[in-house]
Amino acid sequence: MSRISFQTGKQKYFIDGLLQTKRISNKKLAKICNVSDRTIRDWRREKFKLPDKALLQIRKKLNVKIPSDIEYLSDYWYVAKGASKGGLKRLAIYGPPGTLEGRKKGGRISQERRKLHPELYPNCIIRKKFKFPEKSINLAECVGIILGDGNITDYQLKVYLDRVVDYEYADYVRQLFNTVFGEYPHVSENTRDNTLVLVISGASLIDRLHEVGLHKGNKIKKQVDFPPWIWERNEYQISCVKGLIDTDGGLYFHKHWTNGIKYRNLGLCFTSWSKPLIKSVGEVLKINEIKYSVDNFQRIYVYSFNAIETYARIFGSSNTKFHNKLQDYKTHSRILDKIGGVA
Repeated sequence: MSRISFQTGKQKYFIDGLLQTKRISNKKLAKICNVSDRTIRDWRREKFKLPDKALLQIRKKLNVKIPSDIEYLSDYWYVAKGASKGGLKRLAIYGPPGTLEGRKKGGRISQERRKLHPELYPNCIIRKKFKFPEKSINLAECVGIILGDGNITDYQLKVYLDRVVDYEYADYVRQLFNTVFGEYPHVSENTRDNTLVLVISGASLIDRLHEVGLHKGNKIKKQVDFPPWIWERNEYQISCVKGLIDTDGGLYFHKHWTNGIKYRNLGLCFTSWSKPLIKSVGEVLKINEIKYSVDNFQRIYVYSFNAIETYARIFGSSNTKFHNKLQDYKTHSRILDKIGGVA
């Protein structure tokens, strides 16, 4: 965490001044800073530097002015200092490093040992092996998910989901990716933008994705589309569209007034800034006789409830929120209000 650097003796002077002028105890100050009594004593002895979060709490709770002659140290400010001390210590013990030729020889020997006995080096970073994904319904759904909310870099595949409503779906995607690629994605939460990030790392995986028609880079700039093999079977097309709509689309409620009555209706929407992808999704819906409309080659809408039910029957959904909204619409009144009184 970030720390505050006082001039020598002034951190103790600052804390002692707080205790005296505000008439509070070590225990009270520790509670304000969310630390232990011992930590307050260490700060007073200047054993440790004061964190900036603690200083902000002191200013907020005790209404004191922050000293002007302090310095804000960045995160990991201590690394360079520690590394320098460690290097000098090593130099004192072992002397200067070997010659360039000696280091090369040591590297070659190390590589040979790792090849001969990989079980002795479990933490050694080596190129991971992934399944070669054969054409399948599961792979087609993975393609849809990646084309929807995925991002491919030189060494990583990432899928971004909503941390509020997609927890169950994230578990499903992890299981699906493990089935297809042979590895469970790591999951992390980003509270700043409310996302769940599923990550698989490995240059070999990026090679496999390239072989099935998925490429790294900006999907919008590249104007991505279905890989050609998706068009070989209707089952592949259906699974790919399901993966797309489960990530970049879904059901939503919309309201309107008709003859003095306010209705709640259900719609299905898919959004993409890739025109070829919009065109392909529309073509698959058309093949399966689902009526839809297109807004500015960026959104596909299905408004008819009969068409939505047909979509649910043919395509289905692996995302719980899809089924929850569909069931909610079926079981609750579609009339929300009437002029002159609530329905």
